[in-house]
Amino acid sequence: MNWMKYQDSLIFLVVPLVVLTISEIRKNWRSLWDDDLTSGDRQLLMKAALFLLLPVVVFCHELGHAFAILLFGGRVAEFHYGLLWGYVVPSGLFTPEQIIIIYLAGNVLEILIGLI
Repeated sequence: MNWMKYQDSLIFLVVPLVVLTISEIRKNWRSLWDDDLTSGDRQLLMKAALFLLLPVVVFCHELGHAFAILLFGGRVAEFHYGLLWGYVVPSGLFTPEQIIIIYLAGNVLEILIGLI
């Protein structure tokens, strides 16, 4: 998995963008929440979704897989979380049905969080 080390190096690009986005949100806080949704507001909200919300969603997604593994008596051999992606490696014996549930658990947790 050689490509993974390159994916992790994205943190050097993403973290400054996160800091800039937070700074821009603080600077434009009032205009962002007024009744007039400008194109600048939309652009800032898109940045916030990409650089602030997406990392949280990715983390919750991976937690869903890990929770399902633990629920079925397995062990999480490896939990990797990058800002924009991640993976969980299970350890243990699982039935085919349990494997499907483990695969789906990340998306199910995202849907549950969205509904809440």
